[in-house]
Amino acid sequence: MEVAGKLSSHGESCDKADRFYEQALLLVDCCKIPEAIKLLEKAIQLKPDSEIYKETLAFFQMNTQYYSDHLKERSTRIKLC
Repeated sequence: MEVAGKLSSHGESCDKADRFYEQALLLVDCCKIPEAIKLLEKAIQLKPDSEIYKETLAFFQMNTQYYSDHLKERSTRIKLC
């Protein structure tokens, strides 16, 4: 019985991690990279063996400055119009 409870809890953690990951990708689509990074970090805490979560987080962390500069440039162009 105790093992079944642990498996259920692990499954719930994995489901929650998957939801964090999916939400993070949606935030990226909305150009909310810092928020996406926070969700990816939470997903990794819940599912530390997930390579895709780690690789995605590393990619966004490496490119944070690019995204930030791109958004500033884009908002400047919008203001000029």
